[in-house]
Amino acid sequence: MNWEVLGVSSDVIGTFFLVASVIYIAQQVRQNTTTSRAEALRTMSLEISNQFSTWGMDERSSGLWYKILYDGAGRSDLSNAERMSMSLMLLSRVSLFDAAYRSYGEGIIKESEFLQMMTSRTWKLQFMTDSWHVFRMELSPDFVAYMEGQFENLKNPEIE
Repeated sequence: MNWEVLGVSSDVIGTFFLVASVIYIAQQVRQNTTTSRAEALRTMSLEISNQFSTWGMDERSSGLWYKILYDGAGRSDLSNAERMSMSLMLLSRVSLFDAAYRSYGEGIIKESEFLQMMTSRTWKLQFMTDSWHVFRMELSPDFVAYMEGQFENLKNPEIE
């Protein structure tokens, strides 16, 4: 038996298994990324659905949402208690957008998926414009900078 042939054969077989291992690991990473993306989107979607369901079942919450969505109410149009309730509800919603922005930045969700979430009319509400100076303190600085770059009404909010 020729030792050189055996050595070359071993190298070829080793190289084959190395390439096969790299391909296998790449497939596992791709599958894990797909699973992480799907789980992130599912979690955000469920949370938004839960918010809507909770607010829809509560007459007071529904009434407040009606005021800001259809009557164009701003902060000054609501009582102190209504303002606080609406601020907390809206901040919980905006916090989900902040989480989506971070997920997009980390490559967990695609740009198209993130941008679809950002088409919410939430950003154009008078209450949002009036409240942004308060909300921005509770959100990540990168997200705040991004949103202020996207929406003119958030750049110089009026302060009560």
